[in-house]
Amino acid sequence: MRKTNSLLVSIIMSVYNEESEWIRKAINSILNQTYTNLEVIVVNDNIQNKVNTNLLKEIQHKDNRIQIIDNPTNFGLAKSMNIAIKASQGTYIARMDADDISSPQRIAKQVKYLEQNKEIAVLGTQIKKFGDKNNVKIFPSEPDDLKTKLFFKCCISHPSVMIRKSVVIENKFFYNEDYKSAQDYDLWTRMMLNVKIANLNEVLLHYRVHNKQITHIKRKEQINNTIVSHSMMLYNSPFHNIPHINFISNVIWDKTKFKDRDKQALFRTNIIELIKQNNRVKYFEPFEFNKCMFKTLIRRSIKISYKDLVILKYIIAPKPIHVIFFDSIQKKLQRLNAFTRFCIQFVLYS
Repeated sequence: MRKTNSLLVSIIMSVYNEESEWIRKAINSILNQTYTNLEVIVVNDNIQNKVNTNLLKEIQHKDNRIQIIDNPTNFGLAKSMNIAIKASQGTYIARMDADDISSPQRIAKQVKYLEQNKEIAVLGTQIKKFGDKNNVKIFPSEPDDLKTKLFFKCCISHPSVMIRKSVVIENKFFYNEDYKSAQDYDLWTRMMLNVKIANLNEVLLHYRVHNKQITHIKRKEQINNTIVSHSMMLYNSPFHNIPHINFISNVIWDKTKFKDRDKQALFRTNIIELIKQNNRVKYFEPFEFNKCMFKTLIRRSIKISYKDLVILKYIIAPKPIHVIFFDSIQKKLQRLNAFTRFCIQFVLYS
């Protein structure tokens, strides 16, 4: 195996209008990595901000590993990241945001893992939130589990990832420049169709939470883009023949609870067909996928008929004892309200 420190890693980040002190801390957390064979490509997406522009020049003057690219105008994150990717020379590309902080051993541990696990193309980490929130966010680590959970939520922290550059170039896995938000989920849903994604089981990124983030400012746009990406993922998967794919994506991601019986029946029918097809082809890990899907039915207040319960018990129950218990309560479940049903299912299948 090659000595891992001989591999050049390209750190790519974009600066727009973040606090100067946040930018300084973010870049310093990269420059102070135990892994030293780095190039740090910073795209300045707001040259009108003279304070940050001068700060970047100051930091660059102190460390020749830093390369600054000035956009003539505001291009947005997706295009800025594509510019950085094309300028990068590393074997691996690592993302970093201008308001976050990487742990000193982050890059070393990610390179080591990717060198030991050649089948993995994208590697994220667990994160610790700070700022407006203060908690550890745990994501699935194993590729099959992560792929399944990506159907229901974004479980990869974008600024924590490291990607094999060869995979990006060979498959043209660039960011969709039409997206001003949710660019990461769009990229993951395209990549998951062809490559394996994993997360390290260790907190290696401190993720700053504040009210200026895209997540807060453009929440509705982010949801809409996510729905489009989710639909495209289904169209390009073995389930492309299922009708009403856009409707399925809308219900899963918009978290809508609707009382219209026709819509409920439509969603329920399509979901059960999706579960049946996945059980045959095993595109997603069946038990985890079915469990998450059933919880979605409950959370969206989708009424489940006796016939559905009979079907679902064979699809979901992982052990004979669960099947027996399911048989004994299925009639009673129909008479319970949505919240109570959810509680019972959560206990059964979590």
